[in-house]
Amino acid sequence: MSAFQVSETTINVIATAYAELHDFVDRQAVANALALQNERSLEARYGLEPTRTTVQYKPIAAADPVELLTRCRCYQYQACESRDWEKTPAYRVVQQVLTTLEKQGVTGLSQQHWE
Repeated sequence: MSAFQVSETTINVIATAYAELHDFVDRQAVANALALQNERSLEARYGLEPTRTTVQYKPIAAADPVELLTRCRCYQYQACESRDWEKTPAYRVVQQVLTTLEKQGVTGLSQQHWE
């Protein structure tokens, strides 16, 4: 299995979707938690030193639910390498967004948004 650093757009799309589910959430903190876990995953997989543990949060809504699902699945795949992945704030963020999409019946992936 390989892993890469996801784009800031992916992080911001997921953070924006999560924030839409919660009235009072620090969007910047959510984006930073996502960035940090992605870096921790790369460190666990390749022994790489973190190069980006924060991002500048910008509200970016997914163009459609399939884009959001794709970005969440991509992030999940790239961020799961640390032993404690399922105990991290990033895991909880992505799981809540994915659960919402599942309840809406969203399926399919778009290769265009796997970044």
